[in-house]
Amino acid sequence: MILNPVVYGSGGGDKPVLLVTVTVRVAVSVVASKSGTNVSLIYDSTLGKWWAFLPSTGTWTVTATSSNNTQASSTVSVSSVAVFETTLRLSNLPEGFVELEYLRSIGKASDNTGVTMIDTAAKVPSNGIRVVGEVSCEDYRGTGTLGMVIAEQNGDASNGFFIGISGGNFIINAGTLASTWPVIISVSYTLGTKISIEASSIIGNTFLKIDENIIGTSSDTSVRGSGDSIAIFGNHVWQTGNNRFNNQCPSTVYGPLSFFTTTDDTGLISKIYPAKRVSDNALGFYDVVAQNFYVPSANSGYLVGGPEIAAAA
Repeated sequence: MILNPVVYGSGGGDKPVLLVTVTVRVAVSVVASKSGTNVSLIYDSTLGKWWAFLPSTGTWTVTATSSNNTQASSTVSVSSVAVFETTLRLSNLPEGFVELEYLRSIGKASDNTGVTMIDTAAKVPSNGIRVVGEVSCEDYRGTGTLGMVIAEQNGDASNGFFIGISGGNFIINAGTLASTWPVIISVSYTLGTKISIEASSIIGNTFLKIDENIIGTSSDTSVRGSGDSIAIFGNHVWQTGNNRFNNQCPSTVYGPLSFFTTTDDTGLISKIYPAKRVSDNALGFYDVVAQNFYVPSANSGYLVGGPEIAAAA
């Protein structure tokens, strides 16, 4: 532990030393700023802290930045030639929530009852929606069933969309669903494979991209949504007249998962992270746009949470 700034040699001399501890996420940079002067801190792996000599006393603003550009800041009042310390909590989520690497749906039956569904507040526009994130499907429970990863909550009773697995294929279904599922785009899929997806059901610009490769496109112009919310891992009505959950494919969503109303990165309506609520250890998704926490619907199935996102030692 640093007891005196002089131990850092002639580069510091009679200058104050700033020590910063960054928790929760790994920082790629830490900068101290005051009146137009910026000082970049250096990470010391032995201390597990960031440090720098400061050229003057006064109030310094310290900002840590993660690899995905999330930031955390605090101010430090530096009054003398001494060691000053602060801790920054660099997280995508607010206090009271812990970010997880992933959430996995388990369900509790092999039929259409008791399976996991998380209903979010993000509404599906009539022209469709674009989804960006990382997912996987771990199992498939029978011929003629669908394993949902993302779907319109109630949409296939009329018009809607579905992204997930059918048989051995990863698919997008969109348009007039009614009592059938018209497959718009389909690609062979190996169970358990983690894939990066960009999937659009937007009218006239429907496409599926996996691991940066375009798998297929469609100019289908059927109505996409009915104003229902987006469901993760399943939906409530998968066919006209069937009031039940549907998801026969245990699947995993890695964070974050983003939803856009456009085919570019404007129109962001939801960005969800796998999370645990500290007060009761409940698992669910935290939406940093709506600032809501979503847990499985009533009578739904179970979730398994991945490791907590933690800063490097």
